[in-house]
Amino acid sequence: DAFRSVMMPYAYEMSVWLQTYLVPVARDPQRRDVIIPNIDQFVQAVETYKHDPCDRLIRLESNGGYILDPKLGESILPPPKPYFMLSRSERKARIMRKGRTT
Repeated sequence: DAFRSVMMPYAYEMSVWLQTYLVPVARDPQRRDVIIPNIDQFVQAVETYKHDPCDRLIRLESNGGYILDPKLGESILPPPKPYFMLSRSERKARIMRKGRTT
């Protein structure tokens, strides 16, 4: 959550830039130097950059920042512990969750 809250404003701005500047140039029949195959599919994909892929963060129109959706509570999920920092039992549990049986 914390990492995505930092990255999402950049993704949003990139989406806006691509849709405002690149796509119109690619649609211009006079510009044969800019080609986007399946341009409508590209536009749909770029539009998704504006939304958190985990559906946990929402964009604040006031400043463009992303915050945890208030409907989800107030805690941002911390990143998982790196494997080397796990205890032996935590490693075994993680392996079992992934479906391995070693």
